[in-house]
Amino acid sequence: MLLAEGRIDMVAEFDVKEYDIAAAVPIVREAGGRMTAFDGTETLSALSALATNGILHDSFLSLFRDAPRA
Repeated sequence: MLLAEGRIDMVAEFDVKEYDIAAAVPIVREAGGRMTAFDGTETLSALSALATNGILHDSFLSLFRDAPRA
């Protein structure tokens, strides 16, 4: 996983199910990262996932919140 290795800072997944991302949650957390839904809630059932290095998580969340909707 590139995020856990520190090769990238953020991964965003849209339209995902719990079983798509469940295994990644402990890997990201053990590597010092954070994983939430795009609204910032720590849940697997939000149909979206934002995983970051932890340091930049709030910055990426604000980018998604402030992005114009189509």
